[in-house]
Amino acid sequence: MKYFPSSSREKLADLKSTVDLLTSITFFRMKVLELASPPRASNVVRECAKACMQATYQLMFESCCEDGGPSADSVKFWFDFLDYMMRVIEDDKHIYTPVLNQFPQELNIGNLSAATLWQLYKTDLQMALEGCFFN
Repeated sequence: MKYFPSSSREKLADLKSTVDLLTSITFFRMKVLELASPPRASNVVRECAKACMQATYQLMFESCCEDGGPSADSVKFWFDFLDYMMRVIEDDKHIYTPVLNQFPQELNIGNLSAATLWQLYKTDLQMALEGCFFN
């Protein structure tokens, strides 16, 4: 993550504070709106996190394409991209999950990351195998 790197404890504390603040704002907003069936705050955080993961996946994909995109002649791109993706999932599981633990029973950032990134990878790989990436 560009703004909240896993190597900086201070930035990770900032990330936790930011999510805590957004959670408080969400609770307040739901109370003010007096919705009949307001969304759970954990679902709001989940959707925000998932959107960030989708954007991260796209950036990772584009970054790997700079070194040579998918090719019908080689699986090197997919292997390198998979390695990159696995490192991101491991960071999410071991570094970001303990920091973003506001809803431990309802939201696990590491599990959400793995599910989201694997689904996107599966879709892209399937498209590649069907010939959509190769001209």
